[in-house]
Amino acid sequence: MHFRKTPSRIEPHWKTPVRVKVARWRLETIASPAQALEKLANCWPSARGRHYRSAVTNCEAAVSCQYSSELAREAFVRAALEAAILLEGDRPDPPQRDAIRGRAGRHSLPVRLTADERAYKAHAP
Repeated sequence: MHFRKTPSRIEPHWKTPVRVKVARWRLETIASPAQALEKLANCWPSARGRHYRSAVTNCEAAVSCQYSSELAREAFVRAALEAAILLEGDRPDPPQRDAIRGRAGRHSLPVRLTADERAYKAHAP
């Protein structure tokens, strides 16, 4: 995680900035959760689905140092993909084969098991 010191606080910055198309001919480079929040609030297209809401929540948490800034970046990238404003070179890597229960999946985050699944795993041979 990279940090930029501001007069009142230390602001987390991403290792790799995200490039988005915010207007017909205007490209911008977003390098931190704070910049991402500003774009999400003020310059976002009308396509505001679940990835948009997730990006807002994750970037707010990252700005207040309650969440990983790199995970907030992943959420912002998914929101930019959903809104079709992510530049081609910034596409995320495909998930690893063992990311979710040993299989390829949509997300790289672990899945929380239900009580029934935990009980089954505990008694499975």
